[in-house]
Amino acid sequence: MKEITSRWVYRSGTWNDKTNEYTNIQVVETIKPIKITIEDRFDDKILRFINGPTGFESYYIENIKDLELREFCICAGTMNSWPECYVKYEDIKDFIREQSYGE
Repeated sequence: MKEITSRWVYRSGTWNDKTNEYTNIQVVETIKPIKITIEDRFDDKILRFINGPTGFESYYIENIKDLELREFCICAGTMNSWPECYVKYEDIKDFIREQSYGE
């Protein structure tokens, strides 16, 4: 398990029935530490984020280990409910490499 830095983006707004969109949108960003770990699930390796927005943020390592990203979105968020959450993709790659799952 390893602690990494995450960027949380909270979006709130008021639903406008006439225009079918949110108005008065406010955005607040915070930085929080979260943890990552690798779990075995049958024949698959799962990268799990602990203390993420919903508590269910996890991904198959095979699906994410070779991406070309600066940031990785672990939670897309929901207006007025769940925040968006991003981590540095380099932190993910380093952790996978440290755990010898990147080969």
